[in-house]
Amino acid sequence: MRSAILFTPGVDEQISLIFQSCICLEKVHLPVHTDVAFDGIGYHPNITNLVLDGARELTDEGLCNIVDACPNLVELKLASASIGESGLVKLNELGELRILSLPVMLGEMGILGMSVSPNCLYAVIKCLPQLQILEGVPAHVAAQEGMLECVNELRNLRILGIVKEEVAFGFPRQAIDKIKNSAK
Repeated sequence: MRSAILFTPGVDEQISLIFQSCICLEKVHLPVHTDVAFDGIGYHPNITNLVLDGARELTDEGLCNIVDACPNLVELKLASASIGESGLVKLNELGELRILSLPVMLGEMGILGMSVSPNCLYAVIKCLPQLQILEGVPAHVAAQEGMLECVNELRNLRILGIVKEEVAFGFPRQAIDKIKNSAK
């Protein structure tokens, strides 16, 4: 049984073929830039860990394709994806998801400039009861009352990663400390 495949630059065009050929994959890590839409990758219930640190061109459609193809994900890292609300909402279907890393550019204007409301994020998080690690939450989102509700409802949440650059823009430290303390 294969546990991981690491892709290197120059093989992006072969990703769909690899997914279709390697039905025993459990972990996939794409650390490099890729613009694959993940269309036609087949059905992969064995894949539980998917790290897309380099998938800068991953869109809502691509994320929806991934969720449909890999319904048993327990770890999903989207460090540089460009997803919006429809892609984010699709994550509701991953009931066993334990680790979620949001795109680092999730901010007031949304993910990489797309419109994603904090309420959408809260609604998605609340539908992930197994969530233990949530990374990439901007401070302005974490400081709102809706995030406190999420933290209180998610009994399994152990780590809440707040994106620091937003703290520098004057968000109250007390609100962030309140959220951190409620997660203990």
